[in-house]
Parts: sequence; structure tokens; C-alpha cells
Amino acid sequence: MDNFMEQGFIDILKQLVTEQVNAVLSDKKQFKSVLADYTRNQYPKESRFFIQAVEAGVAKAIKEADDLPSCKKAKIHELVEDYGLSPEVSAAIVDTLALVLRGDTSKSVTVTPTPTKGKLEFDDGTYEGDVANGKANGKGKITWSGGDFYEGDWVDGKKHGKGKYSLGGDFYEGDWQDDNEHGKGKKTWKDGAVYEGDWVRGLKHGKGKNTTRKGSVYEGDYVKGLEEGKGKWTFADGKVYEGDWVHGRPNGKGKMTYPDGKVEEGNYKDGEFVGK
Repeated sequence: MDNFMEQGFIDILKQLVTEQVNAVLSDKKQFKSVLADYTRNQYPKESRFFIQAVEAGVAKAIKEADDLPSCKKAKIHELVEDYGLSPEVSAAIVDTLALVLRGDTSKSVTVTPTPTKGKLEFDDGTYEGDVANGKANGKGKITWSGGDFYEGDWVDGKKHGKGKYSLGGDFYEGDWQDDNEHGKGKKTWKDGAVYEGDWVRGLKHGKGKNTTRKGSVYEGDYVKGLEEGKGKWTFADGKVYEGDWVHGRPNGKGKMTYPDGKVEEGNYKDGEFVGK
């Protein structure tokens, strides 16, 4: 449960149950509206799963169950069979509802079927590799009609783990989580630009090195896809800026050194030197 459910979302559910428990036990429409208010439309994945669970009557059953372990087991099976969720996700949903509604801290034990070699056909591509629960699970490769592909690790039909991805002339190799570049990885664009470093949910985020198609190089901090923090940009024409960045531009304290030896050191705003 800890790997799937963020603590922030669990805390929101606890607050919701304390203040409006009937909304958790009511119909899908009312719960969806209340949950959106409490989460402020954050946690969309978790919210989607719990709306399904309320629709399936899981929350109400857990709240009223005399034999909670048996109820949890039955509801996990129902979410897997009727809603197509994985055993792990179903167990996380049920365990979290049992925690916030009943104070139950026990963890459900699920067994994921051993993957077998298989082939899955989609409208725009073909997957070959390990299959469990009717989805890509384990090692495998999907090839799309245009020749693009992903090859690597899968969990419940999503790119998750280590893998290589080619799409429209761009190529990425590295870590994945929930179908997004996430962790350490290297991406080469078809125009020749290259980024190698940290990724979070498909965006450059953390430490990294970026080389543009014209040969300029930035090495330093990234936040949500943009240069932000401390970094050094070596321009293709020989200029070098080193210092603070905000929203992809020099902002704050920095130093620009020109090829002729001229130096501008001091304060920068939106990429412009504004003085010492």
C-alpha cells in the first residue's frame, strides 16, 4: 500500500471521513464531488480508483462488516474481477478504506499470477512478452505501426522499471514509472538535442545535462522541465553563464564570461544583466 498510496491522499481521506463520513458511504456522484473539493483536484489517479470503489459498494461494506478480513478479501476479488484492477491496487484501495473507516492496519496479501509469454494486439501496435492478468507484466516489447517501440519492464500494462522508447525519431533510455520517464534517463531528440539526468513524471527535474541542437550546453538544476536553481550554460558562441536560474532564464546572482574576456558579474533578471 505504501508504494501505491501517497500519505497526503490518505490524510485527506481521514479528514473527509471525520467530517463527512456519509459522503464516503453514499453514491458515486456525491463522493466524487466531495472528494474533488477536499483534494482540490490533486491525486487524480487515486481519486479515480476510490470513486470506482465507492461505486462498487466497497466503503459501505467495510464500514458495516462484522467479519472484516473476509469482507476485505471479497471486495479485493470484486475489484479485480469486475473492474479490471490489479490485485495489488485493489488491495491498496481496500486496505486504505479499512484504515480510514475502521482503524484497521492489517495488510491484505495478494498473489500476482506468474507471467507467461504471450502476444497482445492493439489498434495501433503489437505487444510480445510477459503477460499476467491480461496485461503486459514483466519484460516485453510493443511495436507500433510506424516502427516506433518500447522495450523493457512493464507493470499492469504500463511502462514501469527500465526501458527503451523510440517515438517519432526521439529516443529515451532509462527509468520509467506509470508510463512516464521517471528516475534516471537519457533522451535524444531527432534534431540532435540530448538531455541526460533526472526525470520526474516525464519532465526534467533534478540534476541534469542538456545539449541543444546548436551545441550549447547547460548543466545544473531543473524544476518541472525548466532550468531552475544553480546551473552553468556554455553557449555555442563561447559565452558562459554560471549562477542562479528561475523559470529557464538567468535570475539572481550570476556571472557571464564572454569570449573576449569581458565579465559581467552581479544581478540578473529574466536573462538580462542589471548590475552589481
